[in-house]
Amino acid sequence: SSQEASALGKRPLLWASRAVGRPARSVRAMAQLSAALPRGATSAGAARGGPRERGRRRHLVAAGCAVAVLLGASSHGFAAGWGDPSAGPPSATGAVAEQGRRGWLLQAVGLLSSVQPASAEEIAEDDDIADFFCSRCCARDWCHCDDLTCNCHAALKSKGYKVPLDAASAQRAAGTSGWAEKLGWRDATIPGWKPAADEQIQVKDSLFEGAGKGLFAAAVLPKGTVLPPYQGASLKFAEVQQRLRTSEMRYMWCPRTSSTRIKNMTTAELREGPLAEQQSYCVDSAQAASPVANPGRFVNSASQLDQCKDANLEICEIGDVMYYRTTREVTAGSELVTNYGTAYWKGFSGCPAFSSD
Repeated sequence: SSQEASALGKRPLLWASRAVGRPARSVRAMAQLSAALPRGATSAGAARGGPRERGRRRHLVAAGCAVAVLLGASSHGFAAGWGDPSAGPPSATGAVAEQGRRGWLLQAVGLLSSVQPASAEEIAEDDDIADFFCSRCCARDWCHCDDLTCNCHAALKSKGYKVPLDAASAQRAAGTSGWAEKLGWRDATIPGWKPAADEQIQVKDSLFEGAGKGLFAAAVLPKGTVLPPYQGASLKFAEVQQRLRTSEMRYMWCPRTSSTRIKNMTTAELREGPLAEQQSYCVDSAQAASPVANPGRFVNSASQLDQCKDANLEICEIGDVMYYRTTREVTAGSELVTNYGTAYWKGFSGCPAFSSD
């Protein structure tokens, strides 16, 4: 964001490590419901069971996905489209559809309530279950399911969808500066993927006092529109450490996997440990200030409660690359605004409707 705050230099580590707007409780619900899968035998081979047992597990995973997606849809306004963020308001048949969804929910709960839970280790070790679970979840909503629970980039690619290159592949092709041009993000065939055209967005003076420039919709943007990737110089872990807790981190973003690593490393490990000279795929957008090439840099965040009504973007991640996505239809001329979450602004805990807690 181009906003300057009095708390500059005191901002917490890696503001976007938690994808704001993501219904994390839905992801957690899926993980918890997956734990209701039947407990297998002690040996690795027996744990997978025969064809009947594997089939039963798949049905139970489907039930778990149904419950999780329905719960997430209900709590985040997606119910009208059965978890499809591109869906509009309920149609005339909405009541019938809602009855069908409730029927699915009741059946799923009935199935899950009768099964002895499996351990998280058993589920993690069962690749068939993980693949089944994540491929369906990611096809429903790549943004909300791409978390530590699922790698939607890998899951969707394995199912034949064309996905943008991940950060590592793009950097191998073009280096750590021009990598974004190699992503091919507008060519993706991911379900619900709606890439914005260049002429649909523009940078101009923000409507927020003191915020500098902002990003605006130059045309109507449907719900679920994906904005260009957040770009900048890709950082090594040692370079991340140099920016932490300084004003130089104000345009820095890190993918979740790297953020987790960074939080678990000491300053010395970041500076000179075994990972210090490895790519973290964290991005510093400070010098990537082109409004045409990197419009995401100019997205501002609500910084007080009365600005939350303007928030219309969520922060998504796929392939270790960040994309903003519209959470509702945005009219032409509206500023595009996100929410940085519970730990970015001093004295402001984020917008309640976007909370990932």
